[in-house]
Amino acid sequence: MKNLSLLNKPVKIVRIIAILFLLISVAQAGDWRMFHHDARHTGYTNESISDELELLWSYKTGGFVHSSPAVADGKVFVGSGDNKIYCLDEDTGKLFWSYETGSYVHSSPAIADGKVFVGSDDAKIYCFGSKTTPTPTPPPIIRPSPTITPVPTTSPPTFASAKTAIEEAKTKISEANSRGSDLTQAELLLEEAEQALENGDYDKATEFAEQAKEMAEMAIMAHYTLTATVIAVVIFIVVSVVRILRKR
Repeated sequence: MKNLSLLNKPVKIVRIIAILFLLISVAQAGDWRMFHHDARHTGYTNESISDELELLWSYKTGGFVHSSPAVADGKVFVGSGDNKIYCLDEDTGKLFWSYETGSYVHSSPAIADGKVFVGSDDAKIYCFGSKTTPTPTPPPIIRPSPTITPVPTTSPPTFASAKTAIEEAKTKISEANSRGSDLTQAELLLEEAEQALENGDYDKATEFAEQAKEMAEMAIMAHYTLTATVIAVVIFIVVSVVRILRKR
């Protein structure tokens, strides 16, 4: 048993050395390319810094900064609550570029293969070139094709159409006169229409005829309304008289 334990000791030492070597290789100093430093999210680097620090620079975004920055190749990438992803100079804080997404950028950027990847609350993932101006193009806005409504074409009044309008006006005026309406104004308009027709002004002839026809139609409607009112009054009186006689 002692011999076995002695053989196991070198194996354990090799394993420990391998694990330490792996951790050291993963947690190298330098760039911080994603949340918690690396793919294992160790959150560790062996880079040393001074105990006494002073502010070198600050950069104000247009909203809260929930995203933790990623650092690579001398550039700092960070998201903001103003819907933007920012690329800043690591040493000076100078803005290289910013790109506006469709919503808040809570996500921390990740850098791999020379590209920057970041998610946004607009349900999209964005990819940028790490050393150049961002290249993604927003999706095209698709607008429905405008509906083209054909403009109705109306032919200019002719002698025939003006004559027809005058005849229709005469018919309506005659009907209104037969019901006892006074259409002096409409008859004057009709005379103006006939005069315009003789002078070859078919537009005026049609306009006057239509006005005369409209006045006649209004007179006819007024007659019907008056007749209906009279009938209703007569019916009311008759019903009232019948009720009185029945009570007796």
